[in-house]
Amino acid sequence: MVPSTASAAIGQCSAGYMCSCEDASYSGGFVQGNSVGQYPSAMHDRASSLYNNASRAGTYYSDAYYTGMTIRLNSGQVWDNLYWNTLINDKIDSHRRD
Repeated sequence: MVPSTASAAIGQCSAGYMCSCEDASYSGGFVQGNSVGQYPSAMHDRASSLYNNASRAGTYYSDAYYTGMTIRLNSGQVWDNLYWNTLINDKIDSHRRD
């Protein structure tokens, strides 16, 4: 699936997909997909909330093409504010299901 960069809320993350939102509490631009090797420039290093709405766990990466620091979310898991995690907040650039 091609990444989408539109204003989002948690309810806009389609079933079966992993999503990243630009701002805390699932607002601002977002990226949705199962294997997104490189976020579009509008979302590069901007994600501050995550939602894994897929049927299995997935990993978010600080660099393009699944490299760098990681954060793993189980199926259905949400992180509404990554602010406290300075190693990954505003640094995510790719994600994929495990």
